[in-house]
Amino acid sequence: MTLYEKAKDLISQLELQTKCRKRRFVNQRSYLVFFLRRHGASYPYIAELLKQNHATCIHAYNNARYWERKNDKFYMLDTEFLRNELNNFEISRSLSDLFIDVLNCGSIKELEAIQERIKRNEYKNENKQILN
Repeated sequence: MTLYEKAKDLISQLELQTKCRKRRFVNQRSYLVFFLRRHGASYPYIAELLKQNHATCIHAYNNARYWERKNDKFYMLDTEFLRNELNNFEISRSLSDLFIDVLNCGSIKELEAIQERIKRNEYKNENKQILN
């Protein structure tokens, strides 16, 4: 199961596609946007998953980043289930994904994101870790 399939399962399981603005839903959607963005998903793709506008996803990402830095207790409680599900999920990308990511990279920020994925050993070659 890929990260995106797992995300789709969690979205349907937690009913995150609803337009509900209750704090629990907002926090869970924000964390999911934050997590997927950190792992290379684009805002339009995340918006499509959540049936939201990409600008809403940008706002959710910024909120999640703020709440993470402030260690907001309500945010942490609301996202505990998602954290457990996603942090225990092994993310792997093929070696060809690394080359594609580098070739499609358009900024230093994107290169830094690729570097972070390399540090997390997400790129693998035939089920063997290639870096670190």
